Amino acid sequence: MISGIFKKLESVTSSSGFIVLFSILTAVAVKAGPIAEGYSKFLGNITGGTPASNFADYWNQITLENGGKWDAVESRQGSFNWGPTDASYKYCREKGFPFKHHCFVWGNQQPGWVNSGNALSAVENYIKTFGERYPEAEYIDVVNEPLHAPAGYREGLGGNGSTGWDWVITVFELARKYCPKSKLILNDYGIVNDARQTANYIKIIKLLQERDLIDVIGVQSHYFNLENVPVATIKGNLDELAKTGLPITSSEFDLRGDETTQLNRYKTYFPIFWEHPAVIGVTLWGYTNNWGGAIIMQGGREFEALKWLRTYVNSFEKTMVSAPETFENRLSSSAAGITMHNRTIHLSLPSAQEVSLTVFDPTGRAVYRAPGIAAGREITVQWPGESISKGTYIAVARGKRLRVVQKFIQ
Repeated sequence: MISGIFKKLESVTSSSGFIVLFSILTAVAVKAGPIAEGYSKFLGNITGGTPASNFADYWNQITLENGGKWDAVESRQGSFNWGPTDASYKYCREKGFPFKHHCFVWGNQQPGWVNSGNALSAVENYIKTFGERYPEAEYIDVVNEPLHAPAGYREGLGGNGSTGWDWVITVFELARKYCPKSKLILNDYGIVNDARQTANYIKIIKLLQERDLIDVIGVQSHYFNLENVPVATIKGNLDELAKTGLPITSSEFDLRGDETTQLNRYKTYFPIFWEHPAVIGVTLWGYTNNWGGAIIMQGGREFEALKWLRTYVNSFEKTMVSAPETFENRLSSSAAGITMHNRTIHLSLPSAQEVSLTVFDPTGRAVYRAPGIAAGREITVQWPGESISKGTYIAVARGKRLRVVQKFIQ
């Protein structure tokens, strides 16, 4: 079915020939496979280890719920159980899905043997061991719920210190040291529904930003933070977070109610996150099981909210100007690639050839174009400008019989 849909994709270019609009004809049925496959944002879910057999029919990002938390991994000091993490990480590598580790430090779930006296060495060893074992983990919740569940052993990590949040900074410093390839996340709840808490959260975020220690802002979006909250309040708080210049992820999304109520709540609240330009993805906190009962599938039957979710995401995304990453990469040579760091973009090509390069922002707007780059197999270009805003970008290189797409978070 997917191949049939891709045959119906239409490519429309602007007068300069570089912005590509892919749209699915209205007569085509909703695509199979992960709901957000090939789109500008991921739509993920949780797993307890090896994902369910139908996981990839819906989701294209994984957060390990409990199996990767420190108390589950190292209940006895120096003895690690990485089984659930191995299973979900391996699954992501095979599927090409982003993997998010949850989490390094959280005051509600840690081994009973950790205390302020041994905290620094224990946390460092845990993070170092993780980094060596999972060097390609895309995302990590480094500190979970610092505002609502601070670690009881935080004095051993620096306590409040001179900044008020030295212990959080310490953990992020260790994560940056031992997990250099991963995007580091601060995660908490009670943010999007509360302007005061948003302001407190931003204080921690800015301390981490000043030290180049944070890459993504995580906002838990559980039912108790969303239901009966004005849409304008949530949008306003997301906007305040976005002013930091960092991308945002809705890290733990769920909504309850009977099927009709739940559907209406999804229609009200899910688009706030999916349509916000700073949000790089949404992770639902369970679909067949959920700690608060907010499931959207049971016994193989899709609830109305899940049916709507696929239709909505497809309908919204096909109106966006974007480079569909998965589809494009299927047409690319495996020998080709793009790397990007700050303003330096490097292209590795299977053969020397002239290429064009376009960089899109999350809305699909072309923010940089190089219509013709000198031929070569290894090409480096500098994105002009003094600074680049934080966020998600998609770089698209095109040559003769070649198209390569790479997504970046700056």
